[in-house]
Amino acid sequence: MYLIYHAILKVLTALSPDKARFLSPLMTAAPFFSCLLTAAAVFLICLCARACGGVIFDRLIYKMLLAERPDWAKILRKNKFPPKMTNILIPVSMFLLQGTPGDYPASFPRELLFLYSASAVILSVIVAMLLIRSLIKCSIDIYALFPISKTHHIKGILQILEIAAYVICLSAGVSVLLGKSLYALLAGLGALTAVGSLIFKDSILGLVAGLQLSSNDMVRIGDWIEMEKYSADGTVVDLSLTTVKIQNFDQSVTSLPAYALVSDAFINWRNMEISGSRRMKRSVYLNAADFRFLREDELEKFREYSAGDKPTNIGAFRAFALDYLKKHPSVRQDKFIMTRLLECGEYGAPLQVYAFAATADTKEYEEVQSEIIEYLYAKAEYFGIRAYQKPFN
Repeated sequence: MYLIYHAILKVLTALSPDKARFLSPLMTAAPFFSCLLTAAAVFLICLCARACGGVIFDRLIYKMLLAERPDWAKILRKNKFPPKMTNILIPVSMFLLQGTPGDYPASFPRELLFLYSASAVILSVIVAMLLIRSLIKCSIDIYALFPISKTHHIKGILQILEIAAYVICLSAGVSVLLGKSLYALLAGLGALTAVGSLIFKDSILGLVAGLQLSSNDMVRIGDWIEMEKYSADGTVVDLSLTTVKIQNFDQSVTSLPAYALVSDAFINWRNMEISGSRRMKRSVYLNAADFRFLREDELEKFREYSAGDKPTNIGAFRAFALDYLKKHPSVRQDKFIMTRLLECGEYGAPLQVYAFAATADTKEYEEVQSEIIEYLYAKAEYFGIRAYQKPFN
């Protein structure tokens, strides 16, 4: 940088006021304008270096990646990784042009040297942080292309690494500007841990909870979870270090702190979806006044469903319902199947159907369940039993 400054200063001071009267103001302030022109020259050199690096990256690296892994190349372009990668050449060029303190004579403005060095350090920190952020985003998107991402999420872990990298970059920049070692600076920051733990309590809780959710595989993206406390009932669409986003079935979105899934109870229906079956636990409400023993003419009619010395019509109907479930093509026969008569109440005598539908899809499940309940309601009259309807008056 000194060579650039010295050359510009030499040109300005060599100009004669007789030949160029309009430059007389510059003559009185040649060092100041030399500093401005030096900064402009350094800026142009850095931009040229970045432009050359961008051309090399696009012509060689990016095109090779586009030919081999086009999906990866699209992710890099989407997260603006190439321009942020080539931005590194700007602070690198500044450091190369700076040279060493011994290269500068005593007459060189020390303020300019300090300002130049500080600008290079600050710019390096900013470029590094932007590059790390882009790299983390690319890593998350590329990892999502692999099947293992469905069961093991690394977004929370990468966000922790991102925060740690930010802290290191900022600490390194401050240590260079203050002229102190990075170790001493970090040791001094340790004294602020107690205060920081109180100020950032929620963030720390979310950080720990996010690690627990990821390590214990409690929640995955795409899981159907239900939290009655927060009126959340839907699919997990985003799982970050501190926040879990749930798209409810009414298309609204509920954002929960990650530690809520650790401290509060919630239902995860993932295993139900994996098994390909879903439990049915519905009741057919019958009029208890219609329950009676089978007549002589009905014993032969319901002989297949009669049991005991004194069979009843409700017993025959319950046996019929169980046989119907065992023969239904949309009921899992390898799962538990049961029909039972529950305690009578104000809504009549409930005959409960307990079985598993051979589907986990909500629409298909509701159709199977409705079909079974509707059929049993319609068939109850055949056994001399009416469905219960609570009187209005």
